[in-house]
Amino acid sequence: MSDPPPHTVCGVLAAIVAATLFFVTTNFDRAKLAHTDACGAGSYRLNVYKYSGGAGYVELTDRQGKGFGRADFSEGAYLDPEWSGDCLMVTVGTDTDRVKIEVAR
Repeated sequence: MSDPPPHTVCGVLAAIVAATLFFVTTNFDRAKLAHTDACGAGSYRLNVYKYSGGAGYVELTDRQGKGFGRADFSEGAYLDPEWSGDCLMVTVGTDTDRVKIEVAR
């Protein structure tokens, strides 16, 4: 039985390193609350969560933390939240589009 060629061994090692980095990044890079935007008297909030790389997501919640929807964004996205007059809907800018998140009525 002969040894595998050196480039095969390097390829396998590179794949193991890449898989390990992917696993560590996706399982240990938890999003942290970066900002909260409240509407009116503060019954509803838009929480902005960011990962260490700058990407993240926004989530519409009530005072008890019940979530009504979320939208992901990538690094450097300009969110610019716009609330409806009754504070039951917020529109945020994401990389590709403006996204509406609203409380179920």
